[in-house]
Amino acid sequence: MSAEDDAPIPPGVGPTKDFPQGHLDEFDEGGLNIAVSHQIRGAHRVVRVDFGNPVAWVAMDAETTMAFASLLVKHAMALKGHR
Repeated sequence: MSAEDDAPIPPGVGPTKDFPQGHLDEFDEGGLNIAVSHQIRGAHRVVRVDFGNPVAWVAMDAETTMAFASLLVKHAMALKGHR
């Protein structure tokens, strides 16, 4: 699957215009709502992460990082269950 995939970006995904951790540095563009899903299309079984716009980097506190990792694993396990 590619960036040109026809799946729409879920509502609410993208920049939030706030700075939940304060400005980290001059490159910090603020908060970002991210959507995680999984897709099965023929032989393609993927976990998809939608950022809503081009993103150079992402910073998360420890708690958010652990929740994000857990969500990725949840979707990966769902894909493995579909084999």
